[in-house]
Amino acid sequence: MSDDGERAFVVIALVGNPFSPWYADARERGHARASDFAAMNVCVYGRRARWWALDEHTLHPRAMTRTAIEIGTSAMTCEGDRVVVHINERTTPARRALRGRITFDPVVRTSFAHELDDDGAHLWWPVAPRGRFVVDLDAPRMRFSGFGYHDANAGDVPLESTFTSWCWSRAHLQGDRTLVAYDARDRQARVMRRAWIVSSRGELEPTSIATRGVRATRWFRMPREVRADRAHAIRTLEDTPFYARSLLELDVLGEKTTAMHESLSLARFRSRLVRRMLRYRMTKHR
Repeated sequence: MSDDGERAFVVIALVGNPFSPWYADARERGHARASDFAAMNVCVYGRRARWWALDEHTLHPRAMTRTAIEIGTSAMTCEGDRVVVHINERTTPARRALRGRITFDPVVRTSFAHELDDDGAHLWWPVAPRGRFVVDLDAPRMRFSGFGYHDANAGDVPLESTFTSWCWSRAHLQGDRTLVAYDARDRQARVMRRAWIVSSRGELEPTSIATRGVRATRWFRMPREVRADRAHAIRTLEDTPFYARSLLELDVLGEKTTAMHESLSLARFRSRLVRRMLRYRMTKHR
């Protein structure tokens, strides 16, 4: 999120796009390779408009190394500690140009991945819970900077095979600390609540801050829960049948801060209707 609170962005490099209807169909047929369903999901939220891209590609040979990945016409590289993203996309469904460069310089780093489920099938690594970013776009013409967050997820099985829903949130706190929470429900109706305070030295300390409900999203009534003493939504960035992304204002640990928040319903995602609808929000390149 920008320093002035007016603009925000999200970039996710996906190898095995977990929300791809084509990947889901291929898994059901029994021959799916994650590298055939790769995408650079780019979301930019301006003051009055937003740009959203999710084009799916097959990775070319040697497109992914230890320090770089090329997906279609976009790329993400590590230059020392810095992460650099070169974006060259078309929005969906309007096909407007989305092009430019994003840099991210870590302030806080961590060294280990953590299990999100009891079986260890899903891992989360908060690579850099706090860092400075610069967004410099040619199309649309836009430049802003602020504090951001970089993590990575990996799994041995599809998300919907383990979870029915989850709420994730990240909030920066004073002293270069970060609050991160995954509150999930699995397919056996068990509730798994995991939350950490990441220190300025990159150490993760579990926290028992209470979970609070926030009013559901307007259109698709996606539920929202967050770790805080008090919380309310200040902006809903995405409101879809199975996923919502929001900015929440929190009172937590005696501080007032803004959290990036995501709600995900994998029970809804399993619906054939939702998967058919997703074909209109993505473009598949052979």
